[in-house]
Amino acid sequence: MKTYENKQVIRKFLKENLCSFINNGSILPRSNETNEPMINALLFIFPKELEVKIKLNEQEEVRGIGIPRDITVMTGG
Repeated sequence: MKTYENKQVIRKFLKENLCSFINNGSILPRSNETNEPMINALLFIFPKELEVKIKLNEQEEVRGIGIPRDITVMTGG
C-alpha cells in the first residue's frame, strides 16, 4: 500500500511540475538487452545543487534529477 501511495504522490508532482524524474541511486544501464541492471554499473547521482526533492510524506522524500517539460530527448548510457 505504501508503494502505491508513494507512486501516486510522485505522479501528481510530475504532472504539476516535470516531464520525468530519475531517482538518485538508480542503475540506468541495462545488461545484454534485458531489464536487469548492468553488472558494475555506476549508480546515478545528480549534483546536490541541481537536485529535485519530492516529499512523499512528513518523514520521507526522494531526490534526483527532474526533467523539465521542454526537454524531449535524453540519450547515452
